[in-house]
Formats: sequence, C-alpha cells, structure tokens
Amino acid sequence: MQNTSHSPGAPISDLSRIAQDLQIRKVQVENVVQLLDEGNTVPFITRYRKERTGGLNEELIRRVQERILQSRHLAERKQTILKSIEAQGKLTDALRDAILAADNPKRLEDLYLPFKPKKKSLATDAREKGLEPLATAIWTRDPIALNLPEVLPGMLNPEKQLNTVDDILAGVQHILAEQIAEMAEVRGPVRHVVWDTGELVSTKADQVNEEQGKDFRDYFAFRESIRFIPPHRILAVNRGEKENILKVKVEWHNERLRAAAGVEPAAGRPPPQGVSGKGG
Repeated sequence: MQNTSHSPGAPISDLSRIAQDLQIRKVQVENVVQLLDEGNTVPFITRYRKERTGGLNEELIRRVQERILQSRHLAERKQTILKSIEAQGKLTDALRDAILAADNPKRLEDLYLPFKPKKKSLATDAREKGLEPLATAIWTRDPIALNLPEVLPGMLNPEKQLNTVDDILAGVQHILAEQIAEMAEVRGPVRHVVWDTGELVSTKADQVNEEQGKDFRDYFAFRESIRFIPPHRILAVNRGEKENILKVKVEWHNERLRAAAGVEPAAGRPPPQGVSGKGG
C-alpha cells in the first residue's frame, strides 16, 4: 500500500467532495484517511476496522485512498508553483487565489505555464531583441500602438536582425501568440472544443509508394474522432508517422474554436499571464 502519511492533509472541502462523489458519509472518508495515515493496509481496514469505516468494502476504501493521494499531490504541486512564481516576483493575489482554487492538474499547470522557464522559441528570440514592450503596448491598446507607422521605423536595428518593419511586426506577433496560447482562460475552453470536435487525420506520405506502406494501408485515408479512437489505432498511426509513411494532423471545428479562444484585448488590460477563468 502507498502510505498517505507523508503528504499534507487534504482540505476539508476535498473530503466532502470525495464523500459526495462516492455517495458515502464524510465521517467515513475521514476515518479511512486516519486509518491509512496510521499505516494500516486496505485489506486490514476492510476486515478489522468495519466499525470505523461504517462497513465500507475494499473497493470503496481503495477509491478513497486514490482520491486522497491525488488531492495531496495536487496540494503539494500548488505550493511548489506558488513558491516558484513568488520567487520571480510575479505572484499576485488574484493568481494565488486561482492557483489555490484549481481543482485538477490541467487547470493548475495551465495557470503555471506562463511562469515556467522558457525554451528557446521565436517568441523568446523576439523578446531578446527588445520587442516585448511594443507587444505589451499593442495588447493593452496603449496610445503608442495607434502611431505604429511613426514608431516602427525608429525601431529598425540591423544588429538585432530587425531590418524591416515586417521583421518587427513578426516578432511582436510571435510574442503575442505565445502569451495567448499560455492563457489559462484560453487553454481550458480550447481543450474542450478540440476534445469534442477534433478528428485524427492521417494520409500517405508523398514519397511512399503502395508497396512500401502496405502495413499502414488502412491509414492512408483515415479519419476518426480523437474522443473515441481506441488506443491501438493511435499507436499504429504514431508508428506510421515515426517511420515517415504517414502524414498526421488533428482537425477541429474552427468556428467553435475561435469562439472559445476569443481573447479580445481591451484598453488598460494587463499583458496576458496568470489570468483568471475556469478551465478543464
């Protein structure tokens, strides 16, 4: 049995939610947690501590154990993330509240994403060229953004490979695209839309003839909902892509996705990072 005693206690609200989800009493959950924290095994609790658990069977006790472990791991991760963001000097009260209220790992990691150390990307390259203030001005509709034809020529800098106005605008676009893609209030709804409407699509790679790809012939014109595709087909498509026999992409309902991701900059709005909103 995995011991639950080395992690911080689960919030009372989590105990109540577990009881409600499993349709048992909260006191039963509390007693199971206490027994597990004392080092008792699930079979022992099932057989010899029925008076404490209210007669819960082994399956329910294991489900309580799993949920408590998940809750405690989530609580530990929240503290790690809060310390990381605080060390960067970027932890606001609103962000702290959003992190503490996150009820699943995806939501929590979405909130943390803007503050994770960045790998080298087109956006980080643009930031190194000094384009982030301009991106922020455009996002917040700063008055300076209304005079771009006058501002941009003064930012040309061949030493930074900003040779044309288009180079500057491309860098700004990379920064804003990355920031929006990291917004929790965008990622959650978009994830739901892609899950509901997305389809895995595979076709034969251009350079492959029929004989070369005969083991993957079923996937030369393949399309299936990502929500319902069985694991063995995903593995087959992945293998075909890895062997350069298949071209693979995911398609989704564009109109629903645009509606879900509709992030409209507003005057005075802060740059997108650690934002509010409920996601999945």
